[in-house]
Amino acid sequence: MFVNGSEPGEREGHLNRDDLFIELVTARFDVGEIVYIERRGDQYRWARLSPGAIAPGAVPPFPDAWICWDGAFPAGDLGYARQVFDALLADMEPRHTPAA
Repeated sequence: MFVNGSEPGEREGHLNRDDLFIELVTARFDVGEIVYIERRGDQYRWARLSPGAIAPGAVPPFPDAWICWDGAFPAGDLGYARQVFDALLADMEPRHTPAA
C-alpha cells in the first residue's frame, strides 16, 4: 500500500504480483470502494481512494500502467479471486492491435 492519503497503518512498499494478490484478497474491499493499482516495471503498489481523490499515478513520475477499480474483491473463493485479479491486471496493460 502507499502514497498520500493512505489509511492509517497501511504500509508503503513495492510488491511483486503474488504479494499484490495476497494484499488485495486480505484487504476485503466493499462495493463502492475505489482501489488504485499501479505497475512500475515488475513492481506493484495499491491504495484505497476516496471518491473524487486524484489517483497517485496522475502526477509525475508516471507509472508504466495503472487502473482504478470499484467493487467487492471475491476473497471467499481463491480460484475465482485469482481469475478476477489476472483479468484486472491484464486490463491495465495496453492492447496492441495488428495493423490492417
